[in-house]
Formats: sequence, structure tokens, C-alpha cells
Amino acid sequence: MCNCNNKRAAFAIANHSQVENNLPQNNTVKVKLMQQSPLEVYGDITGKKYAFEKNNAILWVDKRDLMRMRRLTGLQVLQ
Repeated sequence: MCNCNNKRAAFAIANHSQVENNLPQNNTVKVKLMQQSPLEVYGDITGKKYAFEKNNAILWVDKRDLMRMRRLTGLQVLQ
């Protein structure tokens, strides 16, 4: 008996959690918060919300959204 639906569900969950965990991909770079106060930035291209919650927080950011990140003081592109 085929478990196609179970396999599809497992695949969808795995891919969703990968995006939610902000895991690195080929089109991402690390960005570090250098200021004391938290910062939320929305990507100009992707619309994704990047929430830097504390000083020295590092997030993987889509390269397409880097233009805005480079203009903000308090953020440092690491890669």
C-alpha cells in the first residue's frame, strides 16, 4: 500500500521547518546586529521580516534583501 500522502506531508513539514529555522541556503548571507536595542527589518524584495532580538544576534538574510541591510546603522554583513 502506498504512503504517498504521508511522504508528501513529511516533505512539506521538513521544508517548512527549514525555512522557519532560518537555515543557510546558497542565496543567503549572515548579518549581525551591532547595537544594543532590538531591530526588526522587512526585506525590500522578499518582504520577509528579520527580527534581531538582542545585541550580537546573527540571522541568515536573503541576498536580495541586502541592499536595505547595508544602509542601516547597527547591522554588519558578515559574508
